[in-house]
Amino acid sequence: MITAKEIDRFEEDHGIGRTRSVGPGAPLKYDWDGFYIAVLKRIYSNGFPARQRDLVVEMQEWFIANSAEGDAPDESTIRRRIQAVWKELNPA
Repeated sequence: MITAKEIDRFEEDHGIGRTRSVGPGAPLKYDWDGFYIAVLKRIYSNGFPARQRDLVVEMQEWFIANSAEGDAPDESTIRRRIQAVWKELNPA
């Protein structure tokens, strides 16, 4: 029986075998993790706004305030990201 250690050594000696990823890929243009945290903090602290559009506008302003270049995704992209949270958690 050939052990995994022997296979690894053979592959290393001959420059073959598994390729290792150097990272998770290109960085995201927008901080979506931070966005979701900001959405949940806003809802937890202040509740839901009267309209989903109000939350979309607030979150677009959050992106502008928190990005290095003052960039923000378009409203439809933010709305798509908010929609699942809105439908699941909004009691209205």
